[in-house]
Amino acid sequence: MENLISLVNKIQRACTALGDHGDESALPTLWDSLPAIAVVGGQKRKESIESANRSSGKSSVLESIVGKDFLPRGSGIVTRRPLVLQLHKIDEGREYAEFLHLPRRRFTDFAAVRKEISDETDRETGRTKQISSVPIHLSIYSPNVVNLTLIDLPGLTKVAVEGQPDSIVQDIENMVRSFIEKMLLKMECNGRRVRFWRDRWCGDSPLSVSFPTLFDLAIDKEAWVVDFWDPLAEGGWNLCFSISFNDWEVEEAESFLRRLHGKKPNCIILAISPANQDLATSDAIKISREVDPKGERTFGVLTKIDLMDKGTDAVDILEGKSYRLQFPWIGVVNRSQADINKSVDMIAARRRER
Repeated sequence: MENLISLVNKIQRACTALGDHGDESALPTLWDSLPAIAVVGGQKRKESIESANRSSGKSSVLESIVGKDFLPRGSGIVTRRPLVLQLHKIDEGREYAEFLHLPRRRFTDFAAVRKEISDETDRETGRTKQISSVPIHLSIYSPNVVNLTLIDLPGLTKVAVEGQPDSIVQDIENMVRSFIEKMLLKMECNGRRVRFWRDRWCGDSPLSVSFPTLFDLAIDKEAWVVDFWDPLAEGGWNLCFSISFNDWEVEEAESFLRRLHGKKPNCIILAISPANQDLATSDAIKISREVDPKGERTFGVLTKIDLMDKGTDAVDILEGKSYRLQFPWIGVVNRSQADINKSVDMIAARRRER
């Protein structure tokens, strides 16, 4: 297994070096076939813009997994490029980090790692608050980690701040979806029109073979699946059928496409939600539910349990009564911003969490 993980890590680095990061491509990409854990969190907005700065605790969860302070922090959208974090367990020696874009430099100071993430983000986006889908690759070598690949994605937000386009909310959601919807096929019908989108695969199979019953309704009996595909992944409508589809026919079509492709979504979703906010408003849970309605590849992480209102608790959430997933919820108590300001280290924080 360790050899396999090592191979996947090498292929991911090669994909990025060659410009293949699986975004906005209508053709198959090697990147989309590689397994990873996507870390999804959000920022909430209630009555005011100020409350949008209440983060889900995504960065703290990642730093707890690694055991190091290495991620940029601040208000608003701090993560503006996907960070592909590859953890490598070593038997002994000093912990260090390496960036793909700095192949001959080894970082032992993790404050310098934080600064380089910020600097490399600015190199791609400029010193603005824009986002980019081009990932940063960071490898961390430590005796205190397990071999794992995580992808830190920009936090879902509800409001654009000064310096960002009005489309930033949808832009971030689209980017997150492009990672967690890998190999997920969708079909939608409106009368006699149909559209396929969101996948990076463009199938090429005769309708007569693909849907011998369903596509008896097709206007063009000689058409192939590719003729119905929207290559721009925008869900454009095509007039294809002589009568309307029933709901069960749509489900049958989606199920067939998944079988035809021969793959299931290969991205595990780590959905980060804060306990001091209503779970029903969690953007991470909302988008996870949309792409993984049965919760088969979603792990729910409940942060900020220590910040819940007095007289309340997280028992119903952790027991899966509020929102059930196939896997148990994980409750964590990470360092607060006050702890970080006081330089409380990871060891002390983990001891207190227990």
